Amino acid sequence: MRQEINWRTRRTDKSVYEVRVSRWSGEMKFQFMEKGSDNWDYEREPELHDWEDLLDALERRYSRKQATDQEITFVKNKIIEIKKDMPLAG
Repeated sequence: MRQEINWRTRRTDKSVYEVRVSRWSGEMKFQFMEKGSDNWDYEREPELHDWEDLLDALERRYSRKQATDQEITFVKNKIIEIKKDMPLAG
């Protein structure tokens, strides 16, 4: 079954964009739309905060049986992988 999760994100410069994540057969496809645009961006790579927002949304849906352990584990592992590849601040 195909399921979508949507949310809006506000950047520090006050600009807003919408995120839509489609979950289908164990895959998660991010789509982004800048405020004022009519077209979804299917090519943009999600940033760490996008994955963290998705994890938050999945954890809230888990108690209502709208997310699985596998989806939450996949996203947590992706976050760990991204953080591992980030340079240390210092």
